[in-house]
Amino acid sequence: MSIHGSAIVDPEARVDPTTEIGAYSVLEAGVRVGARCRIAAHVFLAGATEIGDDCVIRDGAVVGTAPVGPAEGVSSGCRIGRGTVLGEHVVVEGGSLPDAPTILGEGCVVQPGCQIGHGVAIGDRAVLSDGVVVTGHVRIGSLARIEDHSRIVRDVLPYALVDEHGRIEGVDEEGLRDAGLADRVRPAQDAYALLFDPAHSSEAALAAIGERIEPEVAGTIVAFVRGRSRRGLTTGSWARRGASSRRRRRAVADPGPGPGA
Repeated sequence: MSIHGSAIVDPEARVDPTTEIGAYSVLEAGVRVGARCRIAAHVFLAGATEIGDDCVIRDGAVVGTAPVGPAEGVSSGCRIGRGTVLGEHVVVEGGSLPDAPTILGEGCVVQPGCQIGHGVAIGDRAVLSDGVVVTGHVRIGSLARIEDHSRIVRDVLPYALVDEHGRIEGVDEEGLRDAGLADRVRPAQDAYALLFDPAHSSEAALAAIGERIEPEVAGTIVAFVRGRSRRGLTTGSWARRGASSRRRRRAVADPGPGPGA
């Protein structure tokens, strides 16, 4: 284990011997850090924080602290999935409810200056660009991308691209292709067209997605929408416009009578 001489690691913190800890970093009692992690300088990891294998936490990040406000002093901790990267000066609050820690999935990238509120749940391989602020108890789906300095106050669908104003633009086509998942682009676009089609109720849209869309994409989106939400879904200008008429014709070849018909 490589621990800088100025770092403070509580004897009750559990750190894998292959992990590196930089200057002036502090790990409280109860922290658990997996294998091959790199924790840079001036990082603070509060108790009940769990860091998975192969994570990188850059200078000045603060993870797992109790929320400020009515729940101050109470934290159910934070879980960071394998291979996730937290940029400089990222703040991740611990959960504010018992047995409801803040969760970041595997392979996430959280760029410098982001703030993630208490009880947030972020899916695998999501990307938060510089300076994004995520309000407490928001859910962000897997493979979603949030653009610079956006403020996220509602749940973000899997595969979504959200602009700097916190509005959904559609499916993150570039991100899916970069991840080697180009085959999910078209099914995700078709699922979005159904979900945001004003001619369909939410349940009708979810049923249509389950019947017509490739199973893996359909299952991911339907499970997310039906999951427990305290915030509702992020929409925006794309959702109000819907998909192009070409996509809608392809995705809804035979929509039948609308809800209430």
